Amino acid sequence: MKYLPFEKITYESKLSKEEVLTKLAEKIQVENSYGYDRDSREKPYQGYIKENSFRIKRLINYSNAFLPILKGNVEAKGMKSIIKVKIRLNHFVLVFIIIWMVLASLGLLVFSIKSMRDETYEVLIPMTLLLFGYLLTTIGFKYESKKYKIFLKEMLE
Repeated sequence: MKYLPFEKITYESKLSKEEVLTKLAEKIQVENSYGYDRDSREKPYQGYIKENSFRIKRLINYSNAFLPILKGNVEAKGMKSIIKVKIRLNHFVLVFIIIWMVLASLGLLVFSIKSMRDETYEVLIPMTLLLFGYLLTTIGFKYESKKYKIFLKEMLE
């Protein structure tokens, strides 16, 4: 899903399942029930590992509502391991963007009908809102998801 803020990736590693989970644990700061304290940042990621699955997000020093959440599962395959990963947006952000796109699409429909009748260019307003929402979401998401992929690739070597 190259053009959407969602990715599914499967990695194969020469490391055993236990080695992969240990390496992950070394990079993940356990999530607190009250949130993240920027001053006590010890590791580059926050999240948890539960049995063979994990959920992490990058700890950053700037604001990015489109910061992806990475969920994964580690499976043993002989002496190797298979890591299946899903990178997605936070649910709240995803709902907000869907509402934004639906409202902008409705505006596009209304202004398209009005523009055909009155020959105005007001249709450009909802088109701009749609494009802005899409680009903001996609660029913010892809910028961060690229860092997750680099992290996983380096960790699994």
